[in-house]
Amino acid sequence: MIRAGLDRRQFALGAASAAAITGFPAVLRAQNAPVKLGMPTILSGRVAQLGISASNAARLSIDAFNAAGGLDGRPVELLLRDSKARPDEAARVVRDLINSEGVD
Repeated sequence: MIRAGLDRRQFALGAASAAAITGFPAVLRAQNAPVKLGMPTILSGRVAQLGISASNAARLSIDAFNAAGGLDGRPVELLLRDSKARPDEAARVVRDLINSEGVD
């Protein structure tokens, strides 16, 4: 129950402090887990060079980001999937990345 004179910020701070004291095991386990990023791109077919160059650029950027410390100390992992230049395949690949791979 909120007492008189306690505003929302103070209540939220108190609730966050209580949660930190009791602990969130799932959050603690996730602290060191990599952040997974999925990238559906064209890796086969006539225009595969576009997807290959985009994936190489993303890989270079993520490597530099991880070398700088990552996301709050967590490394970032890039998962590439071939969309075969087809929208229906790209949608299937994205669903698979989210549901099976645990992409963030």
